[in-house]
Amino acid sequence: MLPTYKSILKQLNRVNILNPVNFGLENMERINSLLGSPLDGIPVVHITGTNGKGSVAVKISECLRASGLRTGLFTSPHISSYKERIQINGKNLEEKYLQENVPYLLQLCEDNKIPATYFEITTALAFLTYKQSACDAVVLEVGLGGLYDATNVIRQPALSIITSIQLDHTKYLGDTIEEIAANKAGIFKKGCEVLAGPHSPLPLLQELAGLRGSPIFSVPQVLGEVNKDKKEKKEEKEGDRGGWDVDEVNQDIALAAITMLAKHRMLASALNPFLRSPLLRASLMKRPPCRFEVFTRSEPAKSGSVRIDVVLDIAHNPDALAALARKVKHLYPGIPTRVVVALSADKDLPRCLPPLLLLAHHHHIHTTQALNPRALPSEALREAFLALSAGDVSNMPPGESIGQALSSALQSLVIEVDDRQVGGVVVVCGSAFVMAEARAMLGCRDDRDEMDPDTARDMQVMTLMIMMLMIKKDVAREWWWMRNVWQGMR
Repeated sequence: MLPTYKSILKQLNRVNILNPVNFGLENMERINSLLGSPLDGIPVVHITGTNGKGSVAVKISECLRASGLRTGLFTSPHISSYKERIQINGKNLEEKYLQENVPYLLQLCEDNKIPATYFEITTALAFLTYKQSACDAVVLEVGLGGLYDATNVIRQPALSIITSIQLDHTKYLGDTIEEIAANKAGIFKKGCEVLAGPHSPLPLLQELAGLRGSPIFSVPQVLGEVNKDKKEKKEEKEGDRGGWDVDEVNQDIALAAITMLAKHRMLASALNPFLRSPLLRASLMKRPPCRFEVFTRSEPAKSGSVRIDVVLDIAHNPDALAALARKVKHLYPGIPTRVVVALSADKDLPRCLPPLLLLAHHHHIHTTQALNPRALPSEALREAFLALSAGDVSNMPPGESIGQALSSALQSLVIEVDDRQVGGVVVVCGSAFVMAEARAMLGCRDDRDEMDPDTARDMQVMTLMIMMLMIKKDVAREWWWMRNVWQGMR
């Protein structure tokens, strides 16, 4: 009898407590070898970048699928369901693959004494599923960095992409653009083409690509003067969207990628006609959930009802939050605004918070917290906003759950816009781990994973462990000690 989906999730959620995160490829290389390197022979698009990699991955996947190719897509983290991480032709992973393959992978790791992590098991599951499903092409989004990411065991990608490079995850990737670029350039493979997005240090990437023997191209090089002329004509009508709409940049990266992939011997027959198809534009406009996703609501008010737009966006680092603020300012000029935000504890708050204070006064910012081991407590986030704010700070809303924060933001905004007879906007941003509940409140009927009490307790214990690790020097020894404590508590 196959295990239930819920029991499999429980097993996976415990993996990282039993096996600490490992920054290296040894585990994944061993697993991939034992599986027979499932993606060998399948054209793979490998995508990394500080911002935009998830959106570009979805756009490229949609183009490949619309061209008639059976396409696998691997992204992280998920919003509502673990099954979102592994998609085939735009559909979430079927439970049967989880029920059959996860127990097999866990047993494989146990038999071979491989202390695989949650992400390594998930990556192996994706590789195995795409092989079993006879995918014609696969799009892989890197989880973190590039060099030591579990996805980086693929040998000969059809194309490697760096969407952008900014300062984020500096604890793991380095404190400088140069260090982060070197880590992300770890996905470059000898003889395999590379595409660099416009918000990346091209001269540095060219140098790194040269060292690895990888031909590298920029987006303007690929799209050429024809596309430039079209874009200039479009901007005359619409204004320069590139200054405030990052999705325009992501569309260009995806188009350049499809143009390059159209020369690949296994993809050319499908992609060359597709580049002239009316489906191309629609495919490039495809976006993942919670990337400036707008929900329009009619909220009851004294005057009858008022229109409120709720924007969900997982912008969670300084550059992404600044881009989000620019877009909101452009699309909602002078419109009353509320912000609901949750961030991880490792974020650069002095750089992350100012763009949000440009959108709304501090007493219109509602802080919340994800149920995630790396989450920054909502009150700590509130205190960080107060430290940056001038004047009276006594009326800033207290830290709340995501449901309470969104409800409070809507209620206070309705009162203001009803008096002024204008619309309003609530921006929910930051951690991806609060978005499922926000979407549910807004009426989305997503296939949502519910967290059982045991898993919730495990997450709380893991949060305590990580907090303790932050003040310990002997990380490995202390982790194993705390793991034993956790097992004893069970």
